[in-house]
Amino acid sequence: VQLFGDHTRAYQRDHQRSNLPRIPATRVGVRLNTQLSDQINTQLEWVHTSKQKHVSDFESQTPSYNNVNVEMSTQYSTNAPWSYQWFVQGKNLLNDNLYEHASYLAHVPQPGRNVLTGLRIKF
Repeated sequence: VQLFGDHTRAYQRDHQRSNLPRIPATRVGVRLNTQLSDQINTQLEWVHTSKQKHVSDFESQTPSYNNVNVEMSTQYSTNAPWSYQWFVQGKNLLNDNLYEHASYLAHVPQPGRNVLTGLRIKF
């Protein structure tokens, strides 16, 4: 189990202590990693991102949101120096409207609920 979070508060070095642009909102989260067998791993993650209300000129506030993600992967190794990992991810399972304040496109919502599958090859 991993608990994590981050908070950034940044000002300009002027007499008004103006807010700097594109500062990420405060986040807290929990991540649970489990190994179901020698080859199968799972991960469940919940992240709460707070409303960003400390904005600079020409910026808008971004709302808070919750994000739940899951991943399941299986690992294959060969005698060669190669290994393969096949994975399936479910992202934004709550289908919440996610706005990344630090993005240049903070006014554009991130993708809704989605599923991704892929193959990682390490060599």
